[in-house]
Amino acid sequence: MYAAALLVGCQNSPEDRLWVDSSINNQPVHLFADTGSTISMLRSSAVEKLGLKTTAPPSRPNLPPGTLSFPVTELGNLSFFNSTDRIHFGEQDMPEYIRFDADGVVGWSELRRKILLFDAIARQIQPLDKLPDDIAGWTRLRVFPSREMLIMEMPMPGGSLGLIYVDTGNPSGVGLSPEHWQAWSAAHPGVQKTMRIYYTPGAGVVTCEQSWAREISLGSLTLTDTPVEEGDPVTTRAGGPRHVATLGLAALRRLDFILDGPQNVVYLRPKNTPPMPFEHNRLGAVFTLLGPDGESLVAHVADGTPAYQAGLRNGDIITKINNVYRLNWEKHPSLGLPDFVWPSGTKITFQILREGGHYLLFARLRDLIGPDSSGFQPAAGEH
Repeated sequence: MYAAALLVGCQNSPEDRLWVDSSINNQPVHLFADTGSTISMLRSSAVEKLGLKTTAPPSRPNLPPGTLSFPVTELGNLSFFNSTDRIHFGEQDMPEYIRFDADGVVGWSELRRKILLFDAIARQIQPLDKLPDDIAGWTRLRVFPSREMLIMEMPMPGGSLGLIYVDTGNPSGVGLSPEHWQAWSAAHPGVQKTMRIYYTPGAGVVTCEQSWAREISLGSLTLTDTPVEEGDPVTTRAGGPRHVATLGLAALRRLDFILDGPQNVVYLRPKNTPPMPFEHNRLGAVFTLLGPDGESLVAHVADGTPAYQAGLRNGDIITKINNVYRLNWEKHPSLGLPDFVWPSGTKITFQILREGGHYLLFARLRDLIGPDSSGFQPAAGEH
């Protein structure tokens, strides 16, 4: 079994999941809905607990970038939303340095055939017997005929059709294609940015800049007050030149969103409610491995952030954070992947190595993006 963009994950909390009340072979399991996962997946510990037998994947050399090969289980009965599907599950584990708080996910292959109301604010999905009576006033978009993940066809200026991906396994907001991210950044030169670090099995550890859009238009869809960043490389590569953006949970909190799987359409309506606080990197810097086999971590810093104001610069080697050695997380997984999604006001000390000299730096975290940040201004018409 092969798939791309599976289990896009990071160190997010249970509040960043759409949990599904479910069981497998009449045994309760802790699963969340992931429209960015091609099939339903289980951790190895869950496979063992359920007593499912697995078959190793066939050998396939030269897999396309971002495409994964993994074992599959024997057929099992997945029960959720008052129905039961008899399916094979993929088996996959996240690295030890990533906190993954579930037994697995219910993937797009099982979600795509149902009528579902996605409520990202309440962190739940509600099955519907029929569409609401007022649905005629919502925007109606065709679902692209893909078995990989939930993809909407969006009319774009000039009459073309772009692709908007929906990934409920991603806690972030709008992930733009590289072309659209560069255009957005150029159009907003003074906007505050932070850094994001996350893990996806197809690409490994990924870093990107992250900002906040008071208003952003994706074809005929306009969202207000949502995080925005460059999309994950696996999804943007898979989408090709037609990929416009990927919507994560933070973006879905700005929408009323219904999937009509049997008719291959979605209905959506932008929300005008005040935006919710958004958990993000309040330091404005992330650290990546300096070489695949080394122990050291190297800094990537956004301008105007607590990290930058403390004196941290791109290329600095981090030796300690709060007097704890920070080393290669693959060799020392108990250290975890530092993402600095910590409370505003937290004080941090850094010991760094720069041009042969050792320096001690001090930073205090603050909200950089989102409605709690000092520079936040509500979108037009919002009070």
